[in-house]
Amino acid sequence: MAKSKKAKPARKPRPKQGQLPGLEDPKIPAIDEAADNYAEVRDERMELTKTEVTRRDTLLRLMQENGLETYRYDGRVVKVVKSEIKVKVVAAKDAADSVDVEEEEDDKE
Repeated sequence: MAKSKKAKPARKPRPKQGQLPGLEDPKIPAIDEAADNYAEVRDERMELTKTEVTRRDTLLRLMQENGLETYRYDGRVVKVVKSEIKVKVVAAKDAADSVDVEEEEDDKE
């Protein structure tokens, strides 16, 4: 598995530029504000996705290093999905229950 790159520190958002003299003001300020709000949340989600991928890769590496395909803890099941080469964590129906993640995935398709 390739080494993952270290996460870059988050950039501070640039200050908003005011309207330049002689140019038209935005025609619908509510749309400008809504677009800015959306972009802000989208950017936060993208940063979280990077963190998620890094943590998922760490979990997969640890499962492989310990020779495990399934691991249970605190009502969760961690299962390495070989066909997709990734790892999933799902809520266990019952700690004594044998949960098969592959069957659950087939049901969703």
